[in-house]
Amino acid sequence: MLLSFLDKEYHLFLSYIKRYVFSERSVIFPDGEDRIIIHSSAKELSLAFEEDEWEEFKEALTEAAYLGNVYDILKGKN
Repeated sequence: MLLSFLDKEYHLFLSYIKRYVFSERSVIFPDGEDRIIIHSSAKELSLAFEEDEWEEFKEALTEAAYLGNVYDILKGKN
């Protein structure tokens, strides 16, 4: 999966994602696994994550935001 955002869009997406609580939003799939579904702006595309995948996804997005902040500091933007 490759996601591409402008800086402001990325931070909006990250804050949107962090509001989702797996236990409150997950549904049981036909294979018996609970998954959370994130709908995109394209009605044909939704993302589904098991709980461990969801936590890893949020962690990766958060780490990327931190790295973006570090790069901005190094470039003198902050």
